[in-house]
Amino acid sequence: MAAAGMRKPLDVLLSDIDFLNEYLLELSERFRSEGNTEEAERANDWAMLTDEITDRLSE
Repeated sequence: MAAAGMRKPLDVLLSDIDFLNEYLLELSERFRSEGNTEEAERANDWAMLTDEITDRLSE
């Protein structure tokens, strides 16, 4: 039995993926503000991929 306060591995993974998603979205915004459209789109595409991964793991 898990100790009090311990999180399940899936919860930890989902939390890490969510953190990565937020980072990628912020990176995309920063690239866009700097005029780096191609890099902004690439970061946004990766962020969308993390959304898809989270959705599939949450099923």
